[in-house]
Amino acid sequence: MASTSTRATALPSIVRQSRGSACVPNIVPVSVIISRSCPWRNPLDNRRIARWGEELAAQYLERQGCVVLRRNWRCPYGEVDIIAQEGDTLLFVEVKARRRIEETLPREAVDERKQQRLRQCAALYLNLFSPDAICRFDVVEVWWQSGRAQVQWLKEAF
Repeated sequence: MASTSTRATALPSIVRQSRGSACVPNIVPVSVIISRSCPWRNPLDNRRIARWGEELAAQYLERQGCVVLRRNWRCPYGEVDIIAQEGDTLLFVEVKARRRIEETLPREAVDERKQQRLRQCAALYLNLFSPDAICRFDVVEVWWQSGRAQVQWLKEAF
């Protein structure tokens, strides 16, 4: 039973306003629409959305001629969603999946801190498995729009 001195308080808003999207150099967008049923029934099921996005991203990269080497590779610095190979280049891919795009783009979630962690993960991976490889950092965005999954591959995202 709650104490009589306890009162209900409203939770603070966690919605933040968009700061707009900055122009990012060296991004080559490649879009495709993939028919799939919407994976989320429970709007709070973010893990399911992330898994769905990573699955679609991996399939998309394979259709574009990449070989997916590892998924969800973990190390002390963090996790890389997808490690793939395109020709002689190793790709370290961050996947950002959203229910929909409203004010912010999924790529905006890959901030400086996340980029630094991905660079550290990549350095360790290269040191362990492929020290002479050329690498690149890409972002794959996945979102739901008009009843279809949308995928956009941003090459050389950072």
